[in-house]
Amino acid sequence: MGSSRSPGSGKLRAADSVGYQAHVLARLFRNHMNDHLRGLGMSVGQFAILRALWEDDGLSLKEIAERCPIDLTTVTRTLGRMERDDLVRRRRNKEDGRVVNFFLTASAKANRGAAIAGTVEVNERAFRGFDETDREVAMNLMERLEDNLRDGGA
Repeated sequence: MGSSRSPGSGKLRAADSVGYQAHVLARLFRNHMNDHLRGLGMSVGQFAILRALWEDDGLSLKEIAERCPIDLTTVTRTLGRMERDDLVRRRRNKEDGRVVNFFLTASAKANRGAAIAGTVEVNERAFRGFDETDREVAMNLMERLEDNLRDGGA
């Protein structure tokens, strides 16, 4: 998988691009996760919100958006679909009537273990053939890439 291209050559094949590789990997993860979650009445797009609510049920829209790497507009639309699909219920906050809190339904609570097991299964599949050191190195490298891009390139 190593590249024979030098960084300054001015040519970049897709296979030499970390962005391309990240995109392919994300698409593969999304597809495998959707295959698993579909049977539970869930989707990958809902998973981050579900995970936040499994950790702390009753969050407000703003709190969900802050905990998930998703913009407020997308969170709003996703929660609407989740309500339609009987995964969440909204309730006006008793202390501040302007705030709406979201609570998991019995169905979403009941499927937590299976959904998380699917995530573990996909991660294990991705790391098939890796020893513990390889796993740590891969995770550390991905965290460094994220840090480099998150800090605005400083």
